[in-house]
Amino acid sequence: MGINYKILWVDDRMETFNELEMPKDIINYLNELGFSGEIQCLENIDDAEKLSKDIKFDLILSDYNIGDGYSKNGDTLIKKIRDGAVFTEVLFYSAQTDIEEIAKKLFQDRVSFYTILPEDRGYQGFLKKIKHLIEQTIQKLQEIESVRGLVMSETSRLDAIVMEILEAYFESGNEKCEILKQDIIKNIGKSFGKNYIKDDGCNLKNCRLKISELTGSEITKERIFDADKKAMALEKMLKLEKHNPIVFKHTTYLLEVIKVRNDLAHAKALTKDGKEFLVLAEKDGEKEFRFDQSRAVGIRKDLLKYDKILSQLKDQYVIPKKI
Repeated sequence: MGINYKILWVDDRMETFNELEMPKDIINYLNELGFSGEIQCLENIDDAEKLSKDIKFDLILSDYNIGDGYSKNGDTLIKKIRDGAVFTEVLFYSAQTDIEEIAKKLFQDRVSFYTILPEDRGYQGFLKKIKHLIEQTIQKLQEIESVRGLVMSETSRLDAIVMEILEAYFESGNEKCEILKQDIIKNIGKSFGKNYIKDDGCNLKNCRLKISELTGSEITKERIFDADKKAMALEKMLKLEKHNPIVFKHTTYLLEVIKVRNDLAHAKALTKDGKEFLVLAEKDGEKEFRFDQSRAVGIRKDLLKYDKILSQLKDQYVIPKKI
């Protein structure tokens, strides 16, 4: 799932829900939970069955009766996707009053049914049911180990985007590239201090000399050029280009992404009275922090924020290579 929550919605009368802006409400709700929402709408079961095999969805919504004369319905769809070893959570809905009886005959794991009643004006009850099911599907993701895995994966992806932007900038031949390169070398020197000695006996002066012999693009691939220094370099690059300084700041990225990743990578998980805690080693000893849903949502929101920022910067500074 990552921070992108994908929904497949199958209904040949989607205009009703679109007029009520239900898909928009669902996307906004996912944003509140720290996810980027994506809804794919289809009008027939055959297309839905094929797409569910090609794309991993987090939730499937489907009218139980599809098409004129109801030539195909929910049991056809559920059979096809389960036969294809797709075990996504599914919600069938219908205005039929006997949908509960149908549900009993069609019982499957991770399949829910909802009857849309005439008094449910604006489908608010139906929307509430969808939101409740979304909460159920992400409940496991609120746990420490799930969030830890998500953060490690997403920060690696963000780091790769930063590196791609910097590489593209150095390869562009911009006259300011040399200024950026020298700034990177200076920050590498600051990072290790005067007494830094490498395992091979190379002192800091020689180490910096070696780095200076590399091109800017080559430096971005060095292990010594870690996530922190990449973030500093990106901020410097944006300043050189007179980009809006509020867009990306190294200090906030360090606090909201890199530090969170480092804390989660080294923290111990602890459970007390059914509640989860993180135990972090700090200068003045170990400290416990309560890990709850709000903390998980906050972490996802920060990752989502930087995903948007870096994706926009990538679109601006990285020229797609011709195939």
